[in-house]
Amino acid sequence: MKKALGDEYVLILKFHPVVKNVAMNLAEQDEFILDLSDEKDINPIMLVSDSLITDYSSVIFEYSLLNRPMYFFADDLENYHDERGFYFPYEEMVPGAIYQESDTLIRDIQNEQFDYEKLNRFKEKFVDALDGKSTERFITQYVRHKE
Repeated sequence: MKKALGDEYVLILKFHPVVKNVAMNLAEQDEFILDLSDEKDINPIMLVSDSLITDYSSVIFEYSLLNRPMYFFADDLENYHDERGFYFPYEEMVPGAIYQESDTLIRDIQNEQFDYEKLNRFKEKFVDALDGKSTERFITQYVRHKE
């Protein structure tokens, strides 16, 4: 990735909080890789990112609100499906292409290949209440009922 994308991109790493002691062979002063795994809040990281590369994380729901590309690197998809399973059919649900090889992922990032229609369908299904009236519904439901 560094060879192909290093002139234009910085790869921000943010491991899941339960993932500890990840053995990464990172150079101290590598300008391509920025490990922010110790940061507690992922929201500021998402705000400064141009796209998301993930595997099975639920961060896709929040990230979808930014309307930015998401790439799903799931080289262990069969094993994950057998060991953990999914609430929804993964291949149908995720709002982006699934990759099992780095070279195809890199190519699609370089070519800005992303299906925004798939992202829109995902948002319609999972975050459809984003109509600008969430605060009004909250006030009506929880504040006015207490009076």
